[in-house]
Order: sequence, then structure tokens, then C-alpha cells
Amino acid sequence: MTETKNKRVKLEGGLSKTSSSAEIKPNGNLVIEFYDFSDSAQSQFGNDVAILMVISPGDKKLMLSKLLDNQEAIEDDTDTLLLQLIKNKFSSYYEVQAWLNTAAIPYEKIFDPYA
Repeated sequence: MTETKNKRVKLEGGLSKTSSSAEIKPNGNLVIEFYDFSDSAQSQFGNDVAILMVISPGDKKLMLSKLLDNQEAIEDDTDTLLLQLIKNKFSSYYEVQAWLNTAAIPYEKIFDPYA
């Protein structure tokens, strides 16, 4: 799949006029992105907005382990495996966020009012 090779997958669910994705950045961080380009975002903020969750490389390994039911990954490309698991398990940013909170996996949340 091209998206996975590019270290990015689109999450297929979510609200109308929003988009969610997961991406592995060059520094190794996993970033879960939510973009809102709805009329509501336009009226409240004057433009599109984004909310990002950044998971560090160390916490990314913990996330992978928990998604694999605490088993160790046997694949060499754990980033590709992680992105596939995220794509298959979650349909939106908010589903990932709820799961991260339940699994006690730390992340940094960033709000971008000028997306």
C-alpha cells in the first residue's frame, strides 16, 4: 500500500468535513492528526483547525506492544506494522485518543488554530 510505504495512513471514519490520519515523522514520532474544515470550525476560529497527538518513539513501542496484546512484534518494519494496526483498529482521531487514554500511553496534544 502506498500510504503505508510513505509512513502515513488515513483513518476512514469521523465526522463530515473532518479528516484523521496517522503518520510516522522522520524523527520517529507517531503523529495522529485531526483536521476540521467544517462550517463550525470556520465560524468559531475563522479558518480550518487541526489537533495533533504526538507519541514519542519510546511510547510508540509501548503502543505497538499493547495493540499486539503485549506480544513482541516479529516484523522488521515495526512502523509499517503500527500504521496498519492503527488503520485497521481505529476509524478516527477520537477513537485513537480514547484508546491511548485507556491504555495509559502518554502523548503530547497540540492545537493548531491556523491549519
